[in-house]
Amino acid sequence: NPGTVGGTATGGAGSYSYAWTGAGLSATNIANPTSTAAVTTTHGVTVTDANGCTATGSMTITLPVTTPALQILGASPFTINNTSTGATGSMQYFFVPCGITSITIEAWGAQGGIGAGQAGGLGARVKGTFTVTPGDVLKILVGQQGVNGPNSSGGGGGTFVTTNANSPLVVAGGGAGGSSAGVGGAGLITTTGGNSNCCSGGAGGTGGGAGCSGGGGGLTGNGTTGTCSTGGGQSFTNGGAGGAGNPSNGGPGGFGGGGGGEWSCCGTSPGGGGYSGGAGSTSGIGAGGGSFNGGTAPSNSGAVKSGMGQVVITY
Repeated sequence: NPGTVGGTATGGAGSYSYAWTGAGLSATNIANPTSTAAVTTTHGVTVTDANGCTATGSMTITLPVTTPALQILGASPFTINNTSTGATGSMQYFFVPCGITSITIEAWGAQGGIGAGQAGGLGARVKGTFTVTPGDVLKILVGQQGVNGPNSSGGGGGTFVTTNANSPLVVAGGGAGGSSAGVGGAGLITTTGGNSNCCSGGAGGTGGGAGCSGGGGGLTGNGTTGTCSTGGGQSFTNGGAGGAGNPSNGGPGGFGGGGGGEWSCCGTSPGGGGYSGGAGSTSGIGAGGGSFNGGTAPSNSGAVKSGMGQVVITY
């Protein structure tokens, strides 16, 4: 976002002239130019009074994040979609606009993939209102749908909105992958991930347990690795990659911590990612990831989102 640099010159005689340096300035000969510098830039200035006396100074502009995946602000409501498909994607960032002190965030987790013709569980939805300060930076990971597999698919990724310091605002759980055992478990509105026939879901931001298929990743803890060459989903703080599927017949998990699917050992579905990851299974159906809502006027719904996750910010 553009910002103004400069100050007030005092102590000299008469009027002043200004000579600014550095890229991205709206002008180089006025007291307070606007800087649109990218990432980090130092602007120098020389001020000269009417008697020819000079003084110098500088100001460094530093953006709080250094990534190309920045959100360009649009009209409210502002929609943020997934950045790719499959197990990997990009973190995105939202800058709170000038004059805005309250925003409402609505987030949906992603659906699990289709395995053996069985659909993945639907993602959860969470919505809350938050007090913010102009210039605040929010980190956003939009969950991606688990990858389809011939026998077992990948778990759906959770959708995360946090502060720039990784403190969660809203997290919407993703659904478990489908497999020949049946339709995957749906994303949950509880903070704890769902249990499967063999294993426990994560709690307090941790990842889910795993049988043959991988467990879903949570906010801070990775999902457990499955016993049949399947990966647990990575946590949000570890990058959020989906777990690796069995390379012969299982789909990888979706970005946002979805667990990887398999078939060769047991024929099971993996857990979904979320605030706390859902459990993978052994000869059964995997469970959806848990959700989190730290806002006022909270509104939560389980098992509502098909396809990819999404975030909508209203201000």
